[in-house]
Amino acid sequence: MREAIGTAFNKGLGDSPERQEAPVTKIGALAAVPRLGALCYRLKYANDARAFAPCVLLLAKKLPRKVGIGMRKRIAECALKEWVADGCRACLGAGVTMFGARKVVCDMCQGTGKHRHSDWERSRAMKVPDAGKWAKLIGEAHRIIVGADGMTGMVVRFQLERP
Repeated sequence: MREAIGTAFNKGLGDSPERQEAPVTKIGALAAVPRLGALCYRLKYANDARAFAPCVLLLAKKLPRKVGIGMRKRIAECALKEWVADGCRACLGAGVTMFGARKVVCDMCQGTGKHRHSDWERSRAMKVPDAGKWAKLIGEAHRIIVGADGMTGMVVRFQLERP
């Protein structure tokens, strides 16, 4: 579903012969979802960079108001970048590499295919000395993003009458 929406945004093509919805129908299905979910879909699955700034602002407003809006924006930006570029850098997201008939599990991601972001990477991304102290808020931002992504998928499938 995510790929079909991304394709509809980018190329305007259908996704398979048995499902011949027009691209506008797929994009129209996003009208029924909360704005953050639609922006996240556009950002990650349609590679629409224009969705980044409004997505950061909406996410920052949803974070707990324990800190100022400036810091919440940094946290939101960091979490969104991590969510969009979540693949392991060593195995390129595969998790397992084949060497002939032998499967080798990636040491960096332990086979998950996901990059685990360190406090050092987060500190650089957020331009703060110690990102470890913001870990709970970054985790909250990730929960909000994943929730919006999951809800968007459910609503779009319902709108397109898919199981």
